[in-house]
Amino acid sequence: CKHCGIRLPIEISCCVKCLSTDPCIDSLIIPFKYQGSIKQLIIKLKFNKKPLAATVLAILIPADLLSNVLKFDNLGTISMVIPIPIDRFRLAGRGFNQALEITYALMQTQSLFTQAQIKLLNINKLSKLRNLMNSSNPSNLKNPKNQLNLEFLHKKIGYIPQSTLNKSERQRNLNGAFKLNLKQISQIPHTVLLVDDVFTTGSTLFACAQILKDAGVKQVIAFALAKA
Repeated sequence: CKHCGIRLPIEISCCVKCLSTDPCIDSLIIPFKYQGSIKQLIIKLKFNKKPLAATVLAILIPADLLSNVLKFDNLGTISMVIPIPIDRFRLAGRGFNQALEITYALMQTQSLFTQAQIKLLNINKLSKLRNLMNSSNPSNLKNPKNQLNLEFLHKKIGYIPQSTLNKSERQRNLNGAFKLNLKQISQIPHTVLLVDDVFTTGSTLFACAQILKDAGVKQVIAFALAKA
């Protein structure tokens, strides 16, 4: 299902539940299964501190995937790109946010993003982004379209890592975990692209998408590298 990720026959794009409700995710994009070499690359990225693995994974994705999905689903131009945040305690321990590394790699490899936008992601700015745990007021990479924003959505400290929990525990664990900082933007974006690493139950992406929709975002596109 293009909204919730459950398996469907190839000719069907939306499940009965999502047809009868107002899903918080308008389009869910997951190019890989969490297995084999893809799984090993994600593990290297997330747990072995190998952020270069994000670039390798992004190169394996067709360059026009995001733009084709936007056209096929009749979605608007992306006005903001948000990597799923991790709390500052975990960021300090890991040294980077894997979702940010994936976002950076996608912005270099997907045709959706222009060369002017890619140019904004220079080495100096990326270095600052990777060291957000040392800054009380992290800066954004701002551009008119497809804005990469790291201040709008935050994750609070004190939540158990999702990878250690089952489906029901994951859902309960994220109650109140994310918050929006409305002071950091001049207006609510129309269409947001959320970026994460692995889609297991979808609890993290659903929680973030719902808080964005509640704030007035009209369309939420969710991207994860792989489905477990």
